[in-house]
Amino acid sequence: MSEDTEVTGTVDDAIRNLLENDDEAAREYLKESFLTRAMLALFNARRDAGLTQAQVAERLGTKQSSIARLERDLSGSVTLRRFVEVALACGMMPFDVALAPVEDIRRAAIERPDEPRLEPPHDVRIDPNVEIHDNEAVGDATGGQQATLPNARNRRR
Repeated sequence: MSEDTEVTGTVDDAIRNLLENDDEAAREYLKESFLTRAMLALFNARRDAGLTQAQVAERLGTKQSSIARLERDLSGSVTLRRFVEVALACGMMPFDVALAPVEDIRRAAIERPDEPRLEPPHDVRIDPNVEIHDNEAVGDATGGQQATLPNARNRRR
């Protein structure tokens, strides 16, 4: 550390300062924080299931080294499909995906830099009367509006 450098405050203060004063750095911090939490969730799912990397690899028809590599990858290069496959191999499934405006997440991270997450801005509800079938996006996941992709068919129970 040079003589000109003055260290004051905590790590939380430094994160808060970065989030408040540098748009690009704030976005990068939030992105890396999300990617790290996602990959740690997979690691914890395997560990909580009492499985070794070799056991997960066997379930996926791959090698232990590929699971080790996947668990070390915090860059975000794991596909969503592979993420779900590994979670399923551990007996888990991602529950929900919610998107929120960057500025809302940034504001929450400034308030709680040790936990930069935010609940979805509105209640996200799934219509229990709509079945979701392979490759279809249907249901009430938009706070009251029916969400449907092209060629998706709503099937009422």
